[in-house]
Amino acid sequence: MKALFLDRDGVISLALPRGVYVLHPEELWLMPEIRELIRAARERDYLVAMISNQSVVGRGMLDLARLELIHAKMHTELLPERLDALYYCPHAPEEGCVCRKPAPGMLLKAAQEHGLHLGDSLFVGDNVTDVLAGTAAGVRTVFLNNAHNAEERRRCQPNHVVDSLGAIIPLL
Repeated sequence: MKALFLDRDGVISLALPRGVYVLHPEELWLMPEIRELIRAARERDYLVAMISNQSVVGRGMLDLARLELIHAKMHTELLPERLDALYYCPHAPEEGCVCRKPAPGMLLKAAQEHGLHLGDSLFVGDNVTDVLAGTAAGVRTVFLNNAHNAEERRRCQPNHVVDSLGAIIPLL
């Protein structure tokens, strides 16, 4: 089985400027075309999973209960499309967690839990850490350009670069 891995902030939900975080459910807004991308992935037999660093928890800016409320809102707004799995690292960067991107831990865990073939999978992100995690796991990577990440793009070498989620559909 193959997977479409999606970063949350900047891919599933609208990108925010660096240092600005989603701390309340009403601050999360879905990206245009995310439902269409999920639907297309399903039609091609992809498992669809979120892979996201959520250091706001480890930094004490957000507790797990509120993070779950944010993810519940995300699920509700994605209906009738849905995510098959959510993986997130709640640790702060200085904790050195093996699941925190750019480490491939969340991708490897998803592969183990769902019997995924990572070489046939695709990871869509808007940050250098997404590309590095995908590359380390042997997943094809897609960098999604946005208004806040031009510098990030220059620091990594994804397999593909796109300007919209719709442009990913032919890559599936």
